Amino acid sequence: VQGTVSMTHDKEFISLFDVLSELISKKGGYARLRYDENGLAYLDYLSDGEISSAQEVRFGKNLVDISEQIDTDTLLSRVYPTGRDGLTIAGVNDGRTYLVNSEVEAIYGRIDKPFNADTDDAATLKSYAQAYLTRYAAERNSISLTALDLSKLDKSLNSFAVGQKVRVISPPHGIDADMPVVEVRTDVVSPSLSLIHI
Repeated sequence: VQGTVSMTHDKEFISLFDVLSELISKKGGYARLRYDENGLAYLDYLSDGEISSAQEVRFGKNLVDISEQIDTDTLLSRVYPTGRDGLTIAGVNDGRTYLVNSEVEAIYGRIDKPFNADTDDAATLKSYAQAYLTRYAAERNSISLTALDLSKLDKSLNSFAVGQKVRVISPPHGIDADMPVVEVRTDVVSPSLSLIHI
């Protein structure tokens, strides 16, 4: 582990897994199991971006599948704020008791959500509600992709490892970014078909 992280515990004994889990939750990063040339196992903590792969994922080369998902579970287009004792924002919002994001509503339709704040000031309530609307009216896109590990075909390339940042280049999808490897699947029968998931 590089650097120092201060953590205190009331317990006299705590497992290494608990310490590592707390470190990752506070500072981010990854845990990686590796073996040295003598077969000894090491559990490494690596901060975000500390390791990156020299091997890239490219459209038309080793990119196998890509999908984009929009998380609509938290999406909203209108928020109806209330404060203490049933306070609304009508007095500071041209008589309307709600705030609306018209662009989101035009795409996904009307999605109403209530919002409560512990305040007796209508202007404050409106500002809190606007921040809430701004946060949850944004689409949350996630991209997942599968790629071949070309190190199984070309020994000059290093293999991928969980936690590595990999440059992903796919012009048709508008992607040129570093993304973390979240899973490595080695095909023992056909190593050339070993895959990574990002």
